[in-house]
Amino acid sequence: IFDLGLNFLNQMQISSNAATKPIAIGAQKQTEQRNEIFIDVIEKLNVTIERDGVVSLAEIHGSVRLKSFLQGSPELKIMLNRDLFVGDTPPELGRKCIVLDECCFHKCVNRELFSKERTLHFKPPVGECVIFTY
Repeated sequence: IFDLGLNFLNQMQISSNAATKPIAIGAQKQTEQRNEIFIDVIEKLNVTIERDGVVSLAEIHGSVRLKSFLQGSPELKIMLNRDLFVGDTPPELGRKCIVLDECCFHKCVNRELFSKERTLHFKPPVGECVIFTY
């Protein structure tokens, strides 16, 4: 039993290789840029259901959030549902669709192309931002 304890102490005294690894310098970190993007769609639902099971209120508040570490300034496209209508745009009769009462875009989004194609065209800024809220 004493020998096991002694071996354990000897292992504790052995130096780790962490002391011999190089330390990253700030200048080295800046040259190693990440080329990635993260997109989160966050939706909050508010639903009121009466005692008899009838839905009296149903609304969704959502946002498309972006965290960009892309090099350069590439143009990106996010395709949305073709059955999406904004504001007072009348959908075809008898067609199931999604109607957004109001929406707000980040300044980098091309709003004209969104109206025509239901696509978010944009050049994302570096860092975090909200591209689209509805």
